[in-house]
Amino acid sequence: MLDFDNRELFDEKGSKLGFHTNDRIDSFNADINLIIGRRANGKSYSTLAFNCIKDFIDSDYKSQFAYIRRFDSEMSIIRKYIFNGMVENGWLEWYSKGKWNDIQYWQNCWYLRRINRDGEVEEKLSRPMAFSFCINTSGKAKGPDYVGIKTIVFDEFIPINHTYAPHEIENWQNLISTIDRNRNNVKIYMIANTVSKECPHFDYYGIDPDVLEQGKIYIFKVGTKGKLAIEYCNDVGDVETKESVYFNLEDEVGSMILGGGWQNRKFPALPKNIDIDEQTIFSVYIMLREKLIRANFIVLNDVSTIYFERVDDYKLDEDDLVYIDEEYTDSMLYKNVKVRFSPSDNIARTVLKYLNDKRCFYDSDDTGEKVAYFASL
Repeated sequence: MLDFDNRELFDEKGSKLGFHTNDRIDSFNADINLIIGRRANGKSYSTLAFNCIKDFIDSDYKSQFAYIRRFDSEMSIIRKYIFNGMVENGWLEWYSKGKWNDIQYWQNCWYLRRINRDGEVEEKLSRPMAFSFCINTSGKAKGPDYVGIKTIVFDEFIPINHTYAPHEIENWQNLISTIDRNRNNVKIYMIANTVSKECPHFDYYGIDPDVLEQGKIYIFKVGTKGKLAIEYCNDVGDVETKESVYFNLEDEVGSMILGGGWQNRKFPALPKNIDIDEQTIFSVYIMLREKLIRANFIVLNDVSTIYFERVDDYKLDEDDLVYIDEEYTDSMLYKNVKVRFSPSDNIARTVLKYLNDKRCFYDSDDTGEKVAYFASL
């Protein structure tokens, strides 16, 4: 008996019991599916194996898929081993009933093939199983008709280094259009580790990551008739959080790796025993996804700096200067409203300089992430 036939360890698809699968989110039949959670819990594996490769084989090799990364430099590395998991553990050969046991990358496509013990190719499927695309080179994808693509997988849509491609959302939408060509028959999966709440894709789809709870699935409307589902993977029941000899579950990095908690960078806290009201010269405000942050310009030891603090309960006065994301422009009724930080604005230019010079303090790391993200818009 093959390991994958053991129903105490694997289900009928060969999915290892105790690891994440897309069964729950797939039950909502959404057009766009966002799946976030801790590292190595099976998000990418299950999507590529059971929503992509399985569909390709089951459709008699008709339903192809697109695999997307942000930068071509990423793809040049990942393309060599992205399917190693389902090849090396024998799943591909098991599910194809011995027909295929290897996947080859060639000229921006992946192909199923069978090799013998000497590494010689015995058979190779002529039809590509998958196509590779990158956000930063999306313009190069225009031209061909990808009518066979039925699934799009955008892996690591939240980058661990907080670096997004220029015009990311525009290029992402153009890439979807290039692949789908208004057929409206392509299902999209966007997968990421919980490395940062500040992500332009959350903003574009109107998702507030601050309210997401582990184990829940949230549904959003997209366009006139589209549906988006986002699942914040719950380790309880899917993947048991285990102790580790390498990571501390109590810190944010270890919490993300082992349990799926959000990972924030560390930002400097204000020194103790500082009276903010007494030290503040003036304040301005930042509104991001309806979260209000006050930037207090203060002087510490004869050095000017800025202290950022969340003040969601503060009622804005009509004379307060507020910097907002353009998404909220129509909803703001205050006379001193400016859209984002412009280098031509004296105060905004000062804020950007202080941020760049690391002359700022924060009431929490989460506030620091939000300020850094707003400054990058």
